[in-house]
Amino acid sequence: MTSIVIPTYSIVPYFLHIQSIVSLMDLTHAKRFKNQIEYAPNLDSFHRNLMMQKELTDYALNLIRKQSIAPLEQLLLSRQIEPGILVTFHRHFYFRGSSAALNKERKGTKSYAEFHTRLTEFEDLEVKGQFSPEHFTCSSATNRLSGKATRFMLAIVEEVQAKSILLRPLIIGDRIYGGESDLFLYSKNEQRIFSEDIDEFSKMESIDAQKWDINRLKNIPEQQVKKMFAELLNEGNVPKDWGGEKSDLFTTHIHIKGVRASAAFLFKGPSKFHSLTLKDLGANGDQIVRLFEEPADIHIVQHCHYITAEITHHLDAFASRPYSTSYYCTLDGIDTLRILVGYGYI
Repeated sequence: MTSIVIPTYSIVPYFLHIQSIVSLMDLTHAKRFKNQIEYAPNLDSFHRNLMMQKELTDYALNLIRKQSIAPLEQLLLSRQIEPGILVTFHRHFYFRGSSAALNKERKGTKSYAEFHTRLTEFEDLEVKGQFSPEHFTCSSATNRLSGKATRFMLAIVEEVQAKSILLRPLIIGDRIYGGESDLFLYSKNEQRIFSEDIDEFSKMESIDAQKWDINRLKNIPEQQVKKMFAELLNEGNVPKDWGGEKSDLFTTHIHIKGVRASAAFLFKGPSKFHSLTLKDLGANGDQIVRLFEEPADIHIVQHCHYITAEITHHLDAFASRPYSTSYYCTLDGIDTLRILVGYGYI
């Protein structure tokens, strides 16, 4: 039987702070890295730099896996954020000053570019920092680290205040899917799947089959929706709701494009009939934390109304942890209607 393959990614760095990453190595790794770089045979400086960047990036990803370095969102939800710890972060950033800082650097003047973003789900918390062009890895770094862009970051938390967090980046780059044997590498998010990818939902109505009115779900209790989905999945074990559950439904009777997988569901019914936000998912969003404690291949959030982007950001942060990757999926009110209508439940 074919097993589900959870996608993994590598990082293409545009900023790489060599000294900081080497400082994280134990003595054995540091000596091995030094010898490998110094005695690399028949390599000019350009290819030696490429090899060094790959070695350090691979080492950083392995370090994230081995030490279970958490995403910033997870630490904020669990209130474990503090200065001095390593974090990962993958979000839309606003970069400013890369070209100007590089020009000053070339003239011998130390200069820094800046980045910032705001996490509206944490009362508009600002995440910011600086980075030096001294550690750019390629000529396109100024373009890749300018304006608004989604980038991956491995960073050290330097300062935590009530309204802001200061990060010192070690790596800034792109998440890239595909292995060395693949002809093409791509940055499309492979962790996220949609309802159309799930075989058990194959009879769902087309998105343009009619004008979908989510108010049709307003009077259908959460428990009833959960039973409908359990029946679609041939899952007879439907647990009763209680305060300490990790998920509302766990099943191994789900298939993604013909391949069997396990899935953990979080259902949110019409008791809060509005767009789903982090505040609707328990104290400090702890329902997402508990959902990802389930050993599932796919983590799914279903809601009778719309689902805000902040929920998707957090699902992505948890699903893309290098030490615990999984797929994730959101089923909003329109997706839910299309499924339940397609299977004749409503």
